[in-house]
Amino acid sequence: MEYGFYSESGLTRLLLTEEAIRMIRGDETVNISYSFIKEVRLIKRRDHFCMKLILDNGSSLDIPNYSLGQDGDRKDQSRLYNTFVRVLHMYLERKCKIDYIAQTKPRNLYIALAALLILISVLAISFIHITEITNYLSVVVFAFILISVTIYLVYNSLGASQKYEPNKIPLKSLPDNLQY
Repeated sequence: MEYGFYSESGLTRLLLTEEAIRMIRGDETVNISYSFIKEVRLIKRRDHFCMKLILDNGSSLDIPNYSLGQDGDRKDQSRLYNTFVRVLHMYLERKCKIDYIAQTKPRNLYIALAALLILISVLAISFIHITEITNYLSVVVFAFILISVTIYLVYNSLGASQKYEPNKIPLKSLPDNLQY
């Protein structure tokens, strides 16, 4: 199986073989053994997807679901990307034991947390005006509990990251707007 994409650094071609991923960039060819991969991250950003392979030496390889055109616009390759992700997962499942993590970029999480903290602050200030100043400690405890619960709920509901099995790739981590 082969997958290719254009990025700022030019064309990158990836070939899946029985023992390794062969990466070809320009005149350079590198074989990345499956046993050298320690983690696979499927990352969903607002309008695109990326698979990040984290290697034993700490380096990583980003594989997007798009290719950059000559004018810098993104050309969707979701159908081929989905196939490549699934086939690579099958190879990795047979070859080695690694961590699989699906994550959403935290930008949405930070925006939601900021909005909720503002809302909580407004509620806490309103609560202070309603109660007497002598109950200040109860307001602080109430605000702390409310903030803690809110952060926990928002973090878990947005699914910042979750582990998964290679044969059960979360659908939200793959593009669904396939171009046929």
